[in-house]
Amino acid sequence: MIFMTSRIITNIMLIFFMLSNVLGQDEVKWTFNYDNQSNKVFFKAELKQYWHLYSQFIDEDLGPIPTTFEFSENEYVRRVGAVKENNVQTVYDENFGGSLDIIEGKAVFSQEVILEGPTTLKGSVLFMLCDHNGCLPPDVVEFEIEMN
Repeated sequence: MIFMTSRIITNIMLIFFMLSNVLGQDEVKWTFNYDNQSNKVFFKAELKQYWHLYSQFIDEDLGPIPTTFEFSENEYVRRVGAVKENNVQTVYDENFGGSLDIIEGKAVFSQEVILEGPTTLKGSVLFMLCDHNGCLPPDVVEFEIEMN
């Protein structure tokens, strides 16, 4: 009986997690591109109204997951500095009970690069979406950017 109960609870949690991820995919749309004029890679997130994600540079002790970029090794791409972000605002976040840097609406992250030959830049972005009611589980989106 205990085994059945724990299995039912596990299945309910799994369904909730899968549903949260599916719903979260509708709240943000990511696009990735390389601009050879500026030598920058752009990571753009279009967020639905009321939703936000967190800056890369937040106090993780408060609880939310900062937006994080991971890059696969690539001998033809040298990154210059850190990923930059725009439209950051500091707000009191009721979900976590503290002041945090968030991005709403349209988030544009950029990475300056030195390109040493045509290649495909691969990697991923980890992020967490929240609104005033709560947060979705953290999500990861992989990217592949053609660079010529």
